[in-house]
Amino acid sequence: MEMAHRYTAEEVDWLKENAAGTSFRELTTQFNETFGTELKYTAVKTACKNRGIKNGLWKVYTDEHIEWIRDNIALVPLNDFLTLFNKHFGLDLRYSQLHALIYSNGFGNGRNTELVKGERRSPATEFKKGHVTWNKGKKGISYPGCIPTQFKKGHTPKNHRPVGSERICVDGYTWVKVKEPRTWREKHHIIWEEANGPIPKGHCVIFADGDRTNIVLENLLLITRRHLSIMNHRKLISNNAELTKTGAAIADVIMKINDRLTPKQRRQRYNAAAREKAKEYEKGEK
Repeated sequence: MEMAHRYTAEEVDWLKENAAGTSFRELTTQFNETFGTELKYTAVKTACKNRGIKNGLWKVYTDEHIEWIRDNIALVPLNDFLTLFNKHFGLDLRYSQLHALIYSNGFGNGRNTELVKGERRSPATEFKKGHVTWNKGKKGISYPGCIPTQFKKGHTPKNHRPVGSERICVDGYTWVKVKEPRTWREKHHIIWEEANGPIPKGHCVIFADGDRTNIVLENLLLITRRHLSIMNHRKLISNNAELTKTGAAIADVIMKINDRLTPKQRRQRYNAAAREKAKEYEKGEK
């Protein structure tokens, strides 16, 4: 890792005397030649910025700058144009500075869509109003030689699965294909809804014994998502169906108690729980 240069009082005085009217790149070259250093221009620029030393170049643009931009802006994209501009004039403008200069003078390179003096300027490659595409009204266009290998109307792919097919996803849930071409639903939702109707909004169906392959109506439990949050947080879901149902009842009691608390009481309970967690953590660290 390169060590940061410690500037002496002599070097700082030299920067103050020579910075005005000189680009930081040129200033860096002169500095290295004078003091026998090998600093990068960014290091010198940062040193000047930290000490309030300015070269005054970025504030003043001459007619020569404006004319050069007007004559050359269409040559390259703005990012590359910044490099050309700095190299040509020996400056080190940032992109935002050059863009502000271009915007304020109403220039555009025909490549960037931007607002110039309040009006939208479109790139040369953008479709104009009234443009008619070459393939308007045409259908089924194919390149020569492609037709023999194209899918024909009514083609059935090899991996097609008929309605009623089942698959097990990576999360362990079983899904059933219910409609063509690619409509699938979770099997335990279908079974519960066949017996009880649509799942109410804000509710979910869980497996009482935690086994996602045991898809029978007796093992399915409808709870609200708020219940599920409490049960997950307090570890009330078990691989024993009866314990999980008891956990759902406990979650219902907790939810009703919370509903009766005032906002202040809720904050106090939350803070007390947080303190207990902190104590447990400290014990574990020791």
